[in-house]
Amino acid sequence: MMSTPEPFPAAYCPPVEDIKEESSSDEFSSKVFPPGAFPPENCLPAEREPINSSTEFVRNSIQDDDLSWEEFTDSDYQSGIQELKDQLEDLGQQRLSQTKRLQAIEAKIEDLFTEKEITAQLWNTLREPILHSWSGKRPSSKVDCRLALYTHRGNIRADIRAIDAMRFIDGEVFQDWQDAFEDRYGVPWKECVETNCLRNVSWEGVQVFNMRAYVSHRFQGPRDEIMRICDSWIVRWRLDHKFPVPAVPYARLCRLYYAM
Repeated sequence: MMSTPEPFPAAYCPPVEDIKEESSSDEFSSKVFPPGAFPPENCLPAEREPINSSTEFVRNSIQDDDLSWEEFTDSDYQSGIQELKDQLEDLGQQRLSQTKRLQAIEAKIEDLFTEKEITAQLWNTLREPILHSWSGKRPSSKVDCRLALYTHRGNIRADIRAIDAMRFIDGEVFQDWQDAFEDRYGVPWKECVETNCLRNVSWEGVQVFNMRAYVSHRFQGPRDEIMRICDSWIVRWRLDHKFPVPAVPYARLCRLYYAM
């Protein structure tokens, strides 16, 4: 039985100069590897060493720009660096501009909040004597009586804010104002605050509440008819906050109200 030839030692590798260029493939095989032998591992072509990732990235970038690696010079490198610096400077200018714009917007928002706070304080001052009179108390504010009479008509949005501000001042007055609010507007103050139901109510809907509040303490004129029209809509609106004010009843309501 023929034994399998052993491979060449790992250190053995035939010199290339001993192989003639004109030799055929059969001659090359017979000279380099005898029959039955196989090439040692150290004669196989070595694996290509990995290229540094940054170098490969630059090489690929240059190839993408139709510029060979050999043609990449120091001037190209410097121009690339300068281009990056210019882009960074532009980004810095944009950031500075956006920062200034943001500061201007914040200043406007702060002014709006200040204006809103002053307006809320003014309305609280104006509505205090009215809410006190509705709840049977003597007004504590020194507001001009003529101005108070001018604002004696209902203002449901302002009264909601005024009652909410009283919550942190006097708990007893806060409760009395809530009772007066429900008596005049036909809807609990707490319901208006917790559900924020007046946020999307129409202008006509707000006027229905305000008209009801104004005529509820009057005893002359078509008070009962006005109250009936207002309550008819308010009851349905409390079940569906998107329920609109009917055009025909609202037109009749306005004629009766402004005729008083």
